[in-house]
Amino acid sequence: MEAVSRTMESNFETIQVLHLMQALIGAVSWNFRRVTLELTSDGGVRLRFLLERECAEDRDEIDDVVFEFEALQSARNEVDVEVLVDDRPIQDIVLPGRVIYGRRE
Repeated sequence: MEAVSRTMESNFETIQVLHLMQALIGAVSWNFRRVTLELTSDGGVRLRFLLERECAEDRDEIDDVVFEFEALQSARNEVDVEVLVDDRPIQDIVLPGRVIYGRRE
């Protein structure tokens, strides 16, 4: 039974990754450094966006990405979003979750 649960969780994560990748198409600018996806303990999804510099246009793009990501959900899943702005070397920044987008640095 535990194996079935892990398989279902893995399938859910794979679907969420595909949805996020689809939502990111055309939205990523030079300012995006990382985008990660993490499943939460309550069955939701946490998205983290790492920007190099604060930018209103990129914040709007993130809002659009999240809107499209939520629209792709087949069920009502809680989506938590974090936007971090940090220009430190990428190896000094801890972003939990699965990296969906990573800028070459």
